[in-house]
Amino acid sequence: MAFVSLLVFTGPAWAISIPGPIDVGSIDILIDSADLGNSGDQTELDWVNDVLNTSFTAMEKYSVMNWVETDTDGVYAIDFKSEEPTYFFIKTGNTLESGFDHFLYQNIASLNWGIIDLLALGVEVDRIGVVSHIGELGGETTQIPEPTTLLLLGLGLVGLAGLRRKL
Repeated sequence: MAFVSLLVFTGPAWAISIPGPIDVGSIDILIDSADLGNSGDQTELDWVNDVLNTSFTAMEKYSVMNWVETDTDGVYAIDFKSEEPTYFFIKTGNTLESGFDHFLYQNIASLNWGIIDLLALGVEVDRIGVVSHIGELGGETTQIPEPTTLLLLGLGLVGLAGLRRKL
């Protein structure tokens, strides 16, 4: 009975396809947006590292892109050049109505494809050319430890030691 009740709370599973038909997964998760203007590579890397708390030192960056229209209105797919990047960002040629020109995504589902909803960003579908470039960030990252995480780990260990001593 408990298992059946859990099924009530599950969401629908669906995938986006491109002509072929090729299943490209689902829309990637928009993590952050920023207005970095005409920034250079290092500024973009610093922004990504700051948002993700990582230490990327390089990215695959390119401006010649082959966007493929999916079976969902306003949603486009791009076949990545590097092998299964964990994160990617797009930079529009100018600041959109939202006030942002850089959009950072977490790559989910089909890691060979980047899937974005241009309508959600405020880009009209017939203006896909406003995307200036894409930056892909690899699968291996070095996480920078956070003080809170280390504090919680330490408190847990102290608690376990205290519990063992009490018994």
